[in-house]
Amino acid sequence: MKNKFFEIIGLITIIAFVSLACGSDSGGGNNGNTTYAITMEDNGNGSAEAIPNTAAEGDTVTISATPDNGYKFKEWESGSVTLSSNTTATATFTMPGNAVTIRAIFEEVDGPYLILSSIKFSDVEYNYSRPAAKPITITNTGTETANVSKITFGGDAVSFEFTGDSSIINSTIAAGGNKAFNVQPIAGLDAGTYSATITVTYDDGETAINNVSFVVDKTNGAVISAPTLASKTLDSITILAVTPANGQTVEYGISEINDAATVSNWQTTLTFGGLNAGATYYIFARAIANNNYNASSGTSLVVTLDSGGVTMDVPGANLKEMMEFLNNPANVQSNSTYTLNFGDTAAVNDEYTPGDTDYDEDDDEYEYTYIYLSYPGKSNITINFTGGGIISLESTSKGMLIYVGENVTLNLENITLKGSVANDGRNNPVVGVDGNLTMKEGSTVTDNGSTGVRVYSGTFTMNGGKIFGNDLGVHVSGTGIFTMDGGEISDNQPITYKKGGGVWVETDLGQSEREEKGLPPDINAKFIMNKGIISNNKTTGQGGGVNVADGTFEMNGGEISNNTAGQGGGVYVGGWYDSEDDIDSYGIFIMTGGTIYGGSDSSANNDSGGANSLTVSDNTSTKDKATAKYKGGKDDGKDIVSLSVGYGRETKTIKYPEE
Repeated sequence: MKNKFFEIIGLITIIAFVSLACGSDSGGGNNGNTTYAITMEDNGNGSAEAIPNTAAEGDTVTISATPDNGYKFKEWESGSVTLSSNTTATATFTMPGNAVTIRAIFEEVDGPYLILSSIKFSDVEYNYSRPAAKPITITNTGTETANVSKITFGGDAVSFEFTGDSSIINSTIAAGGNKAFNVQPIAGLDAGTYSATITVTYDDGETAINNVSFVVDKTNGAVISAPTLASKTLDSITILAVTPANGQTVEYGISEINDAATVSNWQTTLTFGGLNAGATYYIFARAIANNNYNASSGTSLVVTLDSGGVTMDVPGANLKEMMEFLNNPANVQSNSTYTLNFGDTAAVNDEYTPGDTDYDEDDDEYEYTYIYLSYPGKSNITINFTGGGIISLESTSKGMLIYVGENVTLNLENITLKGSVANDGRNNPVVGVDGNLTMKEGSTVTDNGSTGVRVYSGTFTMNGGKIFGNDLGVHVSGTGIFTMDGGEISDNQPITYKKGGGVWVETDLGQSEREEKGLPPDINAKFIMNKGIISNNKTTGQGGGVNVADGTFEMNGGEISNNTAGQGGGVYVGGWYDSEDDIDSYGIFIMTGGTIYGGSDSSANNDSGGANSLTVSDNTSTKDKATAKYKGGKDDGKDIVSLSVGYGRETKTIKYPEE
């Protein structure tokens, strides 16, 4: 603002120091700390004062000296206290942790001597009401008349308005006399500290200098309301912007705990991604501190994400699209369910990009997994395949059709999965499981030159459906568990390994491997049969229905019938001997219910296996009791359940039922 009568001479430098704390920093406030006394003394020719007169360590104190008529200020004696200036009538210092004494020294004046009163306005907050004007007094404490020639203003002079009697310039002030003009901060200043320097020039270039100061503190930040939900997906939340009236910038944070202090990253954008479906989140908004406003925060918005999942209808022409969706971990989120309705017939071939590629050094070739349901770092994922369609491998393609990774459950219902005749051995199943697989009514796994379902370390529950026409029906290995509560495993015939046409239970973990994995001795592959049928499976090796190489088979119900094998047409319980560690690994068969009948062995020679355990809790044929029987009588020389021990050290053949 333009001053009304003074000429602003020289360069005006505007210095604005942003006040970082509410209230003045020029002394006084001690925030409950110990305060110390400030004693002001003089040599008898004037007076001195300190503002405040007590202060805590670290506070800023302002001292000023006023000479009597005929005297002028010479210097301060401050002892160990460091002043901003020892030779100006107004100075500041930082309060130490003890009481202090400061002495003002005045000396006699011979001639005119002008002094200016120091003005400090009370601190205000941003958006303040303009303070009233205050007078600045020019006093002649000398012995002769002073001739005022010029008044100049520097520093933040433009932040103040100076008004008064323009006749002061080029006027005289008699000894002991004074004249005054007014100063007033302008309106609308930003938060900061403003200080203008006033210089009065008189007589032969003598000057009187003092200043006026004004502090504008930041004011409270805007009142921030809770964010409002705009939309949400299974793994993201989008909110509407919070716009405070004062224009402060707002940032947002998210946490699973209703405490803004737990937010690790704040953002100004409105969408939060990478979240867990089914989880509850708290979203916070806060106004960012700026030059004029302090930071402020509001209440949180509570959002619970859905866990219902996504439904995709996949026609045959878009099987590739379905594979690309499922093979990309970014598309699948924790606590989510994805249902794929597939109603057509489509074959996966080498033109499809596999979800996983593994090099088999033994066969010197790559093995592919085409639909790779593995999502590291995510959990509680359910995928449903249904719709009545058929998904198969091309007859010339080799690999695993579907892999079910840890923390993933795959449900098959009214869907057919076909393998490839190009597959062989046991390493390319139609479905491989490290997570959880459930087969329900209408589901089929068939036509594979390798295994139908292989359970590595997960679980497989068969409630219905059918596994047929494969090299091997189900291979339970490692620490896998297969529970059969329904369905049918039939017409499977192993060619390569010739073990377990229907089900092969093979832990296949040696002592060193168990120690490496941290597995105790009693953790083995397990097959639990409660219901269902295992029938018409064939092998020239052992166990037409079930081969328990090493692991556990618990038969509580169901039917094993009309299976044939070189040994153990119904159930073969074997084992192996680890000569390096001198450890027997053996199969365990526990039968508490169900029936075994109609199978046959092509040979009665039972001379393989290791130390085995076989338990049949009740061998009668009464209702609801375990039954072990075969059609054709006791004298046909065929073993339905074959148990062998010794592995070359001892050979024993047991027929059930016993003669």
